[in-house]
Amino acid sequence: MTSMSPPHRAAKPYPAAWERATEIRVLHAPAGDWTKVVAWRTDLSRHGWKLLQLSSDDREITAVFGKTRSGRSS
Repeated sequence: MTSMSPPHRAAKPYPAAWERATEIRVLHAPAGDWTKVVAWRTDLSRHGWKLLQLSSDDREITAVFGKTRSGRSS
């Protein structure tokens, strides 16, 4: 589902502050493979994850999902 970051990827494609409040999952797919994004969103939303950020370029699609950390009060 996730893959290692090749040299062209940023270390973290989201603000560092997000890690203090949420669990983060970053998923990558080849450019144009939007069906993977739809499948990820459907599957992860069943488990309480929300799509926080979606970006794409000519090489790949990057989806950032987040879920409130356990034990954190609302």
